[in-house]
Amino acid sequence: MKTHPQPHYGSWLETISLAAAGILYLVFSFLPTSRAIGALREEIHGAENYIDQTSSLTLSLSQTQAALERTKEYAFGYRQRLPVRSSFSALLGRVTKQADMAGASTTRIEPQPATELETLRVIPVVFSAKGSFVELSRLLAGLESLPERIWLEDVRLTAAREAEQNMECELKLVVFAASSDDSD
Repeated sequence: MKTHPQPHYGSWLETISLAAAGILYLVFSFLPTSRAIGALREEIHGAENYIDQTSSLTLSLSQTQAALERTKEYAFGYRQRLPVRSSFSALLGRVTKQADMAGASTTRIEPQPATELETLRVIPVVFSAKGSFVELSRLLAGLESLPERIWLEDVRLTAAREAEQNMECELKLVVFAASSDDSD
């Protein structure tokens, strides 16, 4: 029969040395590198999320810029329709003409002191007319159809005392005008 040879004491030292080298490699090289790779993967994932968010922001930014352009165009068009000091009397003439076209008669048109704002002037105008209810309704519709920006701040209709007489209408108009003759 064969006898099993006894392991040498030197082979145990080799096994222990290799195991120690493997453990040292695991502790000092593999695990730190694995952690560094994991950290880099997290950083890459965060950067990918950031890129995904910026692509949606690009769309939002372009939509906002388009809205800004539309707003600038509207503001430019609005400013173009504002009367300037030199054309204010012509505007009052168009208001009176609206009354004539409606069949009402103008009894009073009186601009009040203007209020200067940063980019606009606000000019109140007291306007009175006489006419039938239909004529005064047409007058109001005509004032609203003017290209200039006019607010009807106060409307007072006074009924006639007798059936054949005309109604009286007193309006407080607010005209928005350019603050200078340079209506950019």
